[in-house]
Amino acid sequence: NLKLATGYSLHATQNTVMQRLIQMLPILLLLNSVGGGGLGLGAAASTLTLSSGSRPAASLTSSSSSTSTSMSPSSPSIENSMNIGIYQISMPSKLDQALEFQTSVGIRDRTKTLPGVLKTSIDVKDLLQTHVVRNSTKPPKSRWDKNEVRTVNTEIACAMAHRNAYRKFLANETLTHALIFEDDVQVSVNAFNQIKKSGSTGGLMDVVRTLASTSTELGWGMLNLGRCNAFCALENNSKETNKKSIGPIRIVKGSGDCTTAYLLTRNGAQSLHEGTLPMFSPIDFMQKNVLGKAVLDITPRLFAQIQSNTNSMHNYDKPECRPHG
Repeated sequence: NLKLATGYSLHATQNTVMQRLIQMLPILLLLNSVGGGGLGLGAAASTLTLSSGSRPAASLTSSSSSTSTSMSPSSPSIENSMNIGIYQISMPSKLDQALEFQTSVGIRDRTKTLPGVLKTSIDVKDLLQTHVVRNSTKPPKSRWDKNEVRTVNTEIACAMAHRNAYRKFLANETLTHALIFEDDVQVSVNAFNQIKKSGSTGGLMDVVRTLASTSTELGWGMLNLGRCNAFCALENNSKETNKKSIGPIRIVKGSGDCTTAYLLTRNGAQSLHEGTLPMFSPIDFMQKNVLGKAVLDITPRLFAQIQSNTNSMHNYDKPECRPHG
């Protein structure tokens, strides 16, 4: 058993470990080939780099107009000023899964694992009386699986957990950005296949760091790295929709749902912390409602949800794009 500061305990049988390793093998092989032998955070807390501490010799290159963009911030001042905090929200039953993800992408030693909020701890009547929740909160049914109903308690608990992540980020005034994961996150094979084909020698965290460096230029407060149910058919080549291209990855107008993985700026987190209380809808809907055009997506998504048959909020596979639009 592994005892953690959060009070969680982790116990994994040998069979479970072997199953996880087999499941992660394709991803690990891709990460190794793309990232040059292991990914992680460099010794300096202010930058996300390859675990070797080296700079990529070759880069993903593309443009939003005539300006090329590589997998490392082109401006040293931007790179030196960035300090990205990493947080992962995890329920007790998913802690082993969360830690395996952190280890697989080389961020275990730099990630703050935050406890999720149990839906059984939610007292809706009390939250209504104390104005934590607005009366407009209703139990929406899933749009993808008619057999699943997501209760008010579950939605509120999820929103509370994300609000806690905002507070943790804002409490550390040295941080410029936050990278937030849920416990059912996995690396998207599709995205890494495209990055690999592009010839980049940069790794996963080089991609994340470069995406973070666009926040001032593009004016986003939140960048969704693991969107689902997006209106992909509406994403044409107009400047209004396509904000910037970085190799095979495009930063586009926000239209997706899901909070599997996303980046926040301090302004974005502050707006969300203030604008999501009282709570009035699922957290991903509130994010778009509060931030509006300051929410952007990336495509293809870098991260996706793990498909699970267990009783969780995401016990079905959510595609990046909505069927037929």
